[in-house]
Parts: sequence; C-alpha cells; structure tokens
Amino acid sequence: MDFNKIFKYSWELFVKDIVPLIVGGLIASILGVVTLGILAGPLYGGLVKMIIRRVREKRPAEIGDVFSAMDQFGTLFITSLVLTILIILGLFLCIIPGILLATIWLYVFIFIVDKKMGMGEAMSASKDLVSRVGLGMHLVMILVFGVISGLLSLTYIGGIVVYPFILVVVSVMYFLFNGEEALLAGATGKEVVNLSAPSSFDTYSPKEVVISPVPPSVTPQPNPVASPAVERRSATAVCASCGNKVSTAGAFCTECGAPLKLVCSNCKKELASGARFCPVCGSKIEM
Repeated sequence: MDFNKIFKYSWELFVKDIVPLIVGGLIASILGVVTLGILAGPLYGGLVKMIIRRVREKRPAEIGDVFSAMDQFGTLFITSLVLTILIILGLFLCIIPGILLATIWLYVFIFIVDKKMGMGEAMSASKDLVSRVGLGMHLVMILVFGVISGLLSLTYIGGIVVYPFILVVVSVMYFLFNGEEALLAGATGKEVVNLSAPSSFDTYSPKEVVISPVPPSVTPQPNPVASPAVERRSATAVCASCGNKVSTAGAFCTECGAPLKLVCSNCKKELASGARFCPVCGSKIEM
C-alpha cells in the first residue's frame, strides 16, 4: 500500500471539489442528525457519488449532488442502519471486533453506489477487496483516519474538513486497489506511465530472417533422344556469277570470266578461299 500515492491523489481530488464536498458534508451531517439517522446513509451515498462522478466522468461536483443517491434510498438506509448497529456492538465487545468490522466493510457504500450492488453483495465485495490487498494495511489506515479525525476535530474548521476528506481517501483507495489508477490520473490531470509498454527509445530487434540457400545453377544438358540427328550434306564451290563449278586455283571464273567469288552450291552463301565446310549450312565442300 503506497500511502504517499493515496494521500497525494486524495488531496488533489479534494481541492478540485472542496466547496461542494465540505458544504455537502455539512448538509449530510445536519440532516442526518435532524432525521435521527434516516437520511444519513442516502446522503453519505450522495457524497460518494460526487467523487465517483469526478473520477469516472471528470464531472465537477455540485452541492446538490449530495441528494443524487436518493434513487438507492432503501439500500443505503438499511445498510447504514445495519452497519452502525453491528460496528457499535463490536466496539462494546472489547473494541477490537468493532474496528475489524469497520475495516472489512470500509468499501460497502462505494460498491453500492458505483456497482449498484445490494447490501449483502456489497459487504462481501468489500471484505474480499480488503482481504486481497491486506487486512493489516487497512487496519493501519483506519488508525491513520482516527488520528487525522482526532487532530483536525480539535478545531471547528478541521472538523468540517475531515469528514469529506476521509471519504475521498477511501474512494481513492477503492479505485487504486481495483486497478483503475488511470481514472484517478485523468481526474487529477496527470498521466500514468506504463513502464512495461514499448518505448520509442527501445532498441529495435529485427526478426530473424531465414535465407534459403540458392541451389547452384544447373546447365541444361541436351537430351540425346530429343535432339535431332545432324544431317551431313555435301556441296560444291561454284561461281557466284554463273554458278559454274570451279576450283580455287584461279582468280577468274573459267566459264564466264567474272572475278571469282565462291559460294556454297547448297545455300548460296559466300565461302572463304580453301573452305572445306560451309559456315552456314555445314555442308562439306567438294572441289
């Protein structure tokens, strides 16, 4: 239990609605006495609703909110009556039982107003919350409340302030222990930093990339079955002008007298002097 955080949030919430809370507390106290306790529970619930609306809805409290829980009049009245009787009986029994009951039922009115629970369900929920957080820690807080009340009640103004302030403290504990600190931070204008969230300053860790090995390139081999058989042809060297078969011995055609340019008789492509095969069709040149 972080007492510093609890009282810091409590004071910041209290000063935001200090006038409605103090005046509402005075109205609840006076009307509670005048009506012999009949309105004490419902008006106490109205003060609780002031704080819950501020936290959940960021709605500024108004003095008239002290009457805002009248729609739960029956539940709040019966709860107030039952808790008062049981705690007073416990205080008469060596005091300690009364303190224990006041401790485990610390959040009963808040559960009724915030969660719309019945009396029995709220008493059970309050007991579970106190047990989960720690009975010993709550007993310490009850003693702190007693010391604060005793000191501030020595002055008239202190007595007026202590009642609504303690109610704010209990409400803050309720939200903190239920994991709703973000709502408190929003209501007080602060920001809760989540240290577990990733930060922009965190070192980036790239995901592991698996690179598949590239298979070595395979030079395609000719399929001897599919490859066509090479056809060997024969051709003769002929004169490019008249087509007469000639030899490469002279410089002019013996038939037409033209300068001798030899061509393949098969594909008519020019041959180099002394060529044995045509470079184009592959035919063997016969002289």
